[in-house]
Amino acid sequence: MIELERHIEILLLSNDCVIVPNFGGFVAHHSDARYSESDNLFLPPLRTIGFNPQLKLNDSVLAQSFVEAYDISYPEAMRRIEQNVAMLRGSIEDEGEYTLNGVGTLRLTDEGKYDFEPCEAGLLTPSFYGFGSFEMKTLAQKKAERQAKLALEQQKEEAEYIADNTFSQEHHAEQKPVTIEVETAEIKESAQQKEQQTITIPMSVARNILIAAVMLIAFLLFPSSLSDSNNKVNQSAIDTNLLHQVMPHTSDVKHSEHKVVSVKKAKAEKKEKKEEKKEAGQMADEHKPYFSVVLTSKVPSGNAHRYVHQLHKQGYDEAHVLANGNSSKVVYGRYETRSRANAVMNKLNNREIFADCWVTKVY
Repeated sequence: MIELERHIEILLLSNDCVIVPNFGGFVAHHSDARYSESDNLFLPPLRTIGFNPQLKLNDSVLAQSFVEAYDISYPEAMRRIEQNVAMLRGSIEDEGEYTLNGVGTLRLTDEGKYDFEPCEAGLLTPSFYGFGSFEMKTLAQKKAERQAKLALEQQKEEAEYIADNTFSQEHHAEQKPVTIEVETAEIKESAQQKEQQTITIPMSVARNILIAAVMLIAFLLFPSSLSDSNNKVNQSAIDTNLLHQVMPHTSDVKHSEHKVVSVKKAKAEKKEKKEEKKEAGQMADEHKPYFSVVLTSKVPSGNAHRYVHQLHKQGYDEAHVLANGNSSKVVYGRYETRSRANAVMNKLNNREIFADCWVTKVY
């Protein structure tokens, strides 16, 4: 295996020239980004490589790479390079060419000289990693493509329309007018059943029914005279006394409605008086002296109210603020006796909020 190709490829990553002693030098060339009009492609920048057989002077770059790779001395590295050069020359003479992976291909010409073809993908360069080509067509080309696409779609629609019309004409031509006269036994049976279901009423019977209906209506609408041996009495056809007995009188309805309104009004007045007594009792309790547990004192009013708001969020609903001039106190609870306040303080003294509290009397 020739070790030169791997060393040359690695050295060209950071060097623009690598010389193989007594063989030639591989030189890298920078190529800027460019646009290919024939392919409509933007090509990224790259590095191409060439071979100069005149560069044979040893610059020690390749030898130093062998020393570091195999941990050998400099003379040993030079001997291994000479062996690799001899193997390279022999492969080219036997096969006519030799491909250095990632670098290019060396060929032997008829004149006995070396011809070099660089790698088509370009030389591997870390600073150009990830750069790729992309296509960008001109506006004229895009317009031409759109017009060609529209023309193709129109031709397709016209072909489909012609095909549909042709099929429709052929289909109508194949059809023949057919007259079908159907008279089945079922139709005859249904007609006979309808005739049987028809009821015929004689004219005399219909006339008698009509006369009876007219007499009934006249008897109901007009008063009739009923007579006995002693006197005559005129009575209405319809007696409405029973209807008056069933329906409630207007005065009774108004009386019941008035009674309901009076009950509702009495309940509302009773509720208002009860609430007024409750508010009066609360106002009296507020002005009555009481005992309370002091949590903190001599704090600004705003801070005191914010602290009480936090205590309410934690569940201590009995906390409130006592204003005293420019400073305020935050107290907890309202107790009638000092002993009751002390009992509550001792019960809550194990909590951090009540660690330094004391009992005071509020007037």
